[in-house]
Amino acid sequence: MAVAERTVLQMLDVSSHILALPHLMIARAAIRILKHAQRGSCIWLIGNGGSFSNAEHIALDLSITGHIPHVYSSPTQPVITAIANDTEFEFVFLRWLAGRARTGDLLIALSCSKTSTNILNACQWASARQIEIIGLWGQPKHEGADRYSDLNIYVDTDDYRTIETCHLAIGQWWAAILADVGKDELPKAA
Repeated sequence: MAVAERTVLQMLDVSSHILALPHLMIARAAIRILKHAQRGSCIWLIGNGGSFSNAEHIALDLSITGHIPHVYSSPTQPVITAIANDTEFEFVFLRWLAGRARTGDLLIALSCSKTSTNILNACQWASARQIEIIGLWGQPKHEGADRYSDLNIYVDTDDYRTIETCHLAIGQWWAAILADVGKDELPKAA
């Protein structure tokens, strides 16, 4: 099979997974994001690898396109290396959140596997402090960080490219929904 043909088949697979996403759940998550923004809560996003990049992209889209204030993506590289150097990498997100997040905030966690220790630790910590969690995950077939999440959105495949592409599409949908709904619902900047 030629490379171009494999690429086309991969994109068709991604498209079928996007169409199979739980659209009502995605809309519910957008409403939760809006409610948190209306209350002045901070919205935190975390992820590893490609999910880290997606967390940054989604945070930007929520802020700029979705008009959502107080959105913070994963910690910067200096913060990550400082925390990892002082403790261990498995506590990077927990330590970052512990110094900033508060009860009533919202955590959006992105993970293909749901089993990364640093994501699990952060979600467990946030859940214990009544920080609402929206999880964007890969397959639901095994339990992981999703057990701490208040709202779970799964992409039912084990292909990380497809999962991460769908997660980014979900973030784009949230921004589009919030651009239409949220601009009149949020307090104006001073």
